Amino acid sequence: VAAQINTQATEQAALQAQATANAASGANLQSTAIAAQNQAATVQAQSSSAQATIDALGIDAQATSDAAAANLANANATAAALQTQLQQNSLNPEPVTQTVQVDLGGVLSGDPAAIDEANAELDRVLNQYVTGQNCRIGFVLISSRAPDVGPGVELSREMAQIIQTRFPQLLPERTDGAAPELASNPIAYPGTNPVGEVEFLLFLSAGCVPASG
Repeated sequence: VAAQINTQATEQAALQAQATANAASGANLQSTAIAAQNQAATVQAQSSSAQATIDALGIDAQATSDAAAANLANANATAAALQTQLQQNSLNPEPVTQTVQVDLGGVLSGDPAAIDEANAELDRVLNQYVTGQNCRIGFVLISSRAPDVGPGVELSREMAQIIQTRFPQLLPERTDGAAPELASNPIAYPGTNPVGEVEFLLFLSAGCVPASG
């Protein structure tokens, strides 16, 4: 019996030692698992933070790139506008001659049919500049054929007024913001024919490109 009791005690001690070892091993494994989970969570958090930083930097970089592109576009537009203005304000030293035929007496008396005819004639010779590129009339000499000096000069002035009213897009812009005016000089060819023929010596902007056709 004593031997049996000793054997049982020895077995119980061995089982207890094994249980203790198993418990320690399990605790260690549990601790290791928890530590691994914590480390994984830390890595995930760091990764998320890094991604958020990258995303934020990406947005900032894109915004900076967009702003730079917008600034470049504005600079190019400004340069183009200044170049256009320079071309419009600079005159080509070689004038262009255009000639129309109107009813002298009818235009001077304000006859509607004569005015319509004068408008049509001006459309014929000036529309190519209206539909062209960067065309402005910097200065024009207007010479009219008439029996006498008085009616000739008066017709030239009347034609200048029609151009100013009918073709404001061809007038150079004023730097002071005032309404644009046609710079012109009225001339008469007295005692010459055909009466009512008006010649325009146009000094156009240097950058003017008339429409073809």
